Amino acid sequence: MFVLQHAAVLVLLLVIAAATGTAVAGARVPLALRSALGLAVAGQVFAILAALGVFRPWTICIFAAISLVGVRRIAMRWEMFAAVPLFVLALYPPIAFDETLYHLPFVRAIAGSGAIRFLSDVRFPVFPQIHELLCVPALLVAGDVATHLVAVAEVLVLAAVLIAWPRQRHTGFLAAALVLGNPIVLQMGTVTHVELALTLFIAAGAWCIDRAAAENPTSSIAAAGFLFGTACSVKYLGWYFAAAAFVYLVLFGRDRRRTIPIFLLTFALAVVPMYACLVALTGNPLFPFLPQLLGSSPWNGPLNVPLNGGSKSIVRALRLFWDITFAREHVGQQPPYSPLFAVALLVTQYLEQRIPEYRALERRGTGRIYVCGAEQLKDYVGADLLGDVYGPLSNEKIIASAHDAAELSANLARINVRYLLVSRRRCPSDWQRLPASPAFELVYADEGASLWRVGFFTND
Repeated sequence: MFVLQHAAVLVLLLVIAAATGTAVAGARVPLALRSALGLAVAGQVFAILAALGVFRPWTICIFAAISLVGVRRIAMRWEMFAAVPLFVLALYPPIAFDETLYHLPFVRAIAGSGAIRFLSDVRFPVFPQIHELLCVPALLVAGDVATHLVAVAEVLVLAAVLIAWPRQRHTGFLAAALVLGNPIVLQMGTVTHVELALTLFIAAGAWCIDRAAAENPTSSIAAAGFLFGTACSVKYLGWYFAAAAFVYLVLFGRDRRRTIPIFLLTFALAVVPMYACLVALTGNPLFPFLPQLLGSSPWNGPLNVPLNGGSKSIVRALRLFWDITFAREHVGQQPPYSPLFAVALLVTQYLEQRIPEYRALERRGTGRIYVCGAEQLKDYVGADLLGDVYGPLSNEKIIASAHDAAELSANLARINVRYLLVSRRRCPSDWQRLPASPAFELVYADEGASLWRVGFFTND
């Protein structure tokens, strides 16, 4: 049932992408390009709903229903069998560094609140989140593993774009083979990372510019601007490619007086929803970069910045099923163990092998935990996990500023931290020596990490 459920999610993602693109661009546009446009349109609609704070299951269902109203029979090509190995890899539990550090926490926060929020306890409290928005429906339907299927869908549509783009079909197959044969594409395309969304929208936008040189320049240029704008709403890096596309049109484009304004207009339509959220939340459209030029925020300020306590209850609600099996103290020791405990235990053993710091994390009790070199555990803890390389609670400000264990304990006391987790492989060795004093109680240690209970010090 697990496999069938996730297979159904993948099929539904592809069908809705194709249906949405068909409704927007028409049936004459190649299916691959329609699907890319469909994902871009869905992401932009979700961004508008999230900006209004109404990105809820009922609005998602309305969007899906509208998209599927005019759906026609979509022929399945034999190339789609390439999805099988990607699909199998995508069924692994989330363990990639960035996805458990901030991508999945963002997806969970959006799913819980219906809006894009400033999460001050995450490495980057906010950034362009079109891909994360696309992952929310999958999370709501089938859980965190299902968010991997959004990247799988993006890989498949990207491969279809590469096959359909060249006028010589064999060239297209070679292009797709070169991309899909790259191990990093398989890795990024089966986890909750944004790189494949970025690549897809850039490639589809470039195809539209190429199509404009041969046929119907107006509609193709309009689609190109929208796709490049959506790429910028996935990741800041998209601006480089959008600028390159604009320069190309200025230098080599046809009918530039007409096509360039169209490109800029549709580009702006795709950029405004996400970047308006960034400005509203931080005052800086490129947060957290260039604060001196574009505007700073309290996140860049001193240590006594108030933490986002409002997300704590959301995280608790989202991890309810985890708590009733592995952390029953959070639910009053009720209800009893899940019948799937044995399967969950196997998953836990898998996490312990792949993430050396996870064993130490399992030994913590209630209360906040501060980490050094293990910030990728964020998704497993939520708002109660602090510590990163950036931000007001960075390792430099909390650990490096302490001259001894007493000062370190005092720094942790100021932010109500009860446990300190130190990664042996990633935390600097001189920092690892600080907790070894009466100010801290060693709870657990192995070759991966050490876990300390903090003894709070005062100025008395």
